[in-house]
Amino acid sequence: MNTDNLNPDLLIAHYLLNVDNKELSKYIDTAGYHVQQAIEKSIKYFLHNVHGIDDTTRTFKTHNLMNLFHLCTLPLIMSVILHGHGNKPTPRLGEAMQ
Repeated sequence: MNTDNLNPDLLIAHYLLNVDNKELSKYIDTAGYHVQQAIEKSIKYFLHNVHGIDDTTRTFKTHNLMNLFHLCTLPLIMSVILHGHGNKPTPRLGEAMQ
């Protein structure tokens, strides 16, 4: 999983949000869609490349940003539960889920 698909969404959203104010209302929904796509792809990139979650699992099938965001915080919560507040490293989520 890489960030190649992220840039087009950001570029399109940036362009649409910078059109003449009279025209903006025509494109605000489309711009919002591309912003959401960029955020979703960024979170999934983070989950896959930092936490090792397999991008073919059901976890990656969601488009719910809140569910994806909660997955990003899960390793920190697990670390506190499993290791207390010590200096032990936070486990990768993909390893902890196995």
